[in-house]
Amino acid sequence: MAINYGHGLVMRKLRFMEANLESLLGDEAAYLLDYQAKVGKDILHLPSPDWVNRIFASSDCSPEVLRSL
Repeated sequence: MAINYGHGLVMRKLRFMEANLESLLGDEAAYLLDYQAKVGKDILHLPSPDWVNRIFASSDCSPEVLRSL
């Protein structure tokens, strides 16, 4: 059964989690949370959707291990 919490409640929970995270990070919160990567996403090489199948298909891993990849 799906429960609709409403946008307002979700936003309050997100603000609470953000404040909690900032308090856990302490003095380094702004530095860590405002970090901007120096490598542009246009130069990243992302694996294809079938990467796991192609790389691990011929391995001796059990089906359970392969499912968890």
